Formats: sequence, structure tokens, C-alpha cells
Amino acid sequence: MSFPLASPVWNRRELLGAAFGTSVLATLTPRAAFAGPLLSVRDPEADRILNQALQGPGWWNGASVDTYAKKQYDEIRLKKLRDGGYLTYVSGEGGEDFAQEDVARTVWDHQDKLDNHFHSTIAAITLGSGQDARLRREYRDRYMLLDFGLFYGRQIQRMYRYDLPDGRTLLPFERLTSGFTDAGTWQKYLSLRDHQEKQARDKDRLRSVFDSFVDIDVLYGMFIMEPGKAHTTRVTLIAKIGFTSDNSWVASVGSKIPSVIKSGLRGGFDGSVAVCRAVKTGRYD
Repeated sequence: MSFPLASPVWNRRELLGAAFGTSVLATLTPRAAFAGPLLSVRDPEADRILNQALQGPGWWNGASVDTYAKKQYDEIRLKKLRDGGYLTYVSGEGGEDFAQEDVARTVWDHQDKLDNHFHSTIAAITLGSGQDARLRREYRDRYMLLDFGLFYGRQIQRMYRYDLPDGRTLLPFERLTSGFTDAGTWQKYLSLRDHQEKQARDKDRLRSVFDSFVDIDVLYGMFIMEPGKAHTTRVTLIAKIGFTSDNSWVASVGSKIPSVIKSGLRGGFDGSVAVCRAVKTGRYD
């Protein structure tokens, strides 16, 4: 989500995809409208929009659509929301056969490996796992530190898993806040975050001039795994990410620029395919 200024640093960083906590390939097959919600997350707006986005292609009317050939992804959509930001959609089959469960495990178990494969991910760690007390659903909690060119964005997210009767796997995620956990767990998470950021500074992984950290305070989305057409599995990542102007006006404006968003989606998707390939070959078990 780098801001497209004249600086070559901004132009070559495919930032937004990393911020999505990204991982993998795919696209959503058109389906009839559903009678009720297929997933639940805690945030009411995220819950509403994600379930609407699952209702079929009609909900995406008015979105911009770009298609691609001979890429690991084949479609990107941006749907403008009322707040001026975008719900983003990137889809593809990865250019080769991946078992659906390998793709699901890439996101569910190995999203914290993204820093090995995508240069804009400075740090990615799993903080904890368990069962969400409100949703009664298994979760994974993760922290990521992301390079946005002129600043660093950080996020803590919670992801859930839904295996649908029609064979699809949904992995929705949302921004994790202190209200999701007890005080002790939250302090542990913040300590782990601070340790990662200190390591990044100690290893000189950050630029000396622009090294401020900005909290990503609008974050939700989902991964959708289902059978592909040209290859075994197709994956769709649908996500919203944003910043308030109180955090950073550069971040707030940059998160609403379509060309920047698309660049980040493409880079994050390719990095995620690399993680999945490592899962497929047994590097990550």
C-alpha cells in the first residue's frame, strides 16, 4: 500500500498484499444467493460485508475488474465502500496443482512464514491459538510487521476456519484487540510484538529515516479455497485494510489508491504461492 510518489522505493514495493496477513492463490466461483450467513467474525461490519461478498457475483456489481493471463493470479477486483476505501479481491490458481488442504494449511498454519518469501514482510509470528469464547470457533492469532515504503505497518489478527458442506474452506480473519483475550494473554502478545520490532531494529532491517510504526486499525477479510478449473485448487483473498488519519495521513490516503492496492495484491499473492509451494514440497510440514 505504498504511496505512489516519485521515489523508486514506493514504486517497487508491493505492499498491500503483505498487510493482508496474505497467503496463497484463487477465485470465487459464482453461486446462487445463500439463505443465511456462512461465517461469523466478531466485528459486526466485517461480519456483514464478508457474508455479503459470499452471496455471488451480483454483489460485486460496480467493482473494477482486471484480468491477467499467464500469472499465478487471474483476476483482481476493487469495490469501493462507503468510507472511501475498497474491499479487495485477488484470485488465481497458482500456475500449478496444489491440493486444497495444502493451500488451507498454508494460510492456517504457515502464514507466519511469509517473511521468508515476500520482501515487504519484515516479521511474521504466530502468537497463540485456541477456541474463541464468543464464536466457539478455533482460531490462530498472528502478528505481522509490514514495510509500506515510507513507514511500517503493524497488525495483530485473529483467523478462524470454516469447512463448508459444499467442499469449500473459508478462513476469515479480523483485527485482534485487547477485548478478545484476557489481560495476561494480551500483554504477552504485546511483549512478543515489541520483541520482534526490537529485533528488526537491532538487525538494521529498518530504514534509519522512516522507521515509524503505524497500527493497521481497519482489517478484515477471508481466504476461500475451492476446486479450480485449470489446476486443482483455486483461492480467493477478499480483504479490507485501512488507517485512520489520526495514525498517519500518508497511510490513510495511500490505502485508498487503486494502483497501489493492486500492486500490493499482486506481490502478496506471488509471495503466498511461494509459501504454498514450500508446503507442497515438504519444507513446511
